[in-house]
Amino acid sequence: MVPSIAGLYLVAGIGVAVVFTAFASHSAMQEPTAEAARLILRDWESKYSCGPAYFIGGRQATYGVGIEAGRDVTALAYREIAGATWYNDDKLRRGGAVVMDTDPEFKERMARFLPGKAYSAESKVSIPLKRTWTGKRFVFPYRFIAPQGCSH
Repeated sequence: MVPSIAGLYLVAGIGVAVVFTAFASHSAMQEPTAEAARLILRDWESKYSCGPAYFIGGRQATYGVGIEAGRDVTALAYREIAGATWYNDDKLRRGGAVVMDTDPEFKERMARFLPGKAYSAESKVSIPLKRTWTGKRFVFPYRFIAPQGCSH
């Protein structure tokens, strides 16, 4: 009797796990960062002949997309700018940056962490989440700080 109950619980547990994995949405773990990087960089390259040097903004999406953007790009959260020895304002000026931020306080953050930097109007890419059948999409808003070290 005990083995059959254990088997029933095992089968039920596997069924719940499969249904949960297939249909539940775990946005943070399913962000399509590689596709977002590809689309954002395509937009960047249509406007500028160099850069970007940085992906800057809120932590999660900025790190994920910035890492996927390639070896020449440094991903930084706003709060890291002041203390990061690898942040260089001249590099930002020459190569520009992609700023990713969904926060309503975007302008205040820019004034605090990147004072005096001009940025473009917001653009967005909307991409389906990975590993789910829900059809849910993840929106990546971004702005550009134009590079000064190359042609536009």
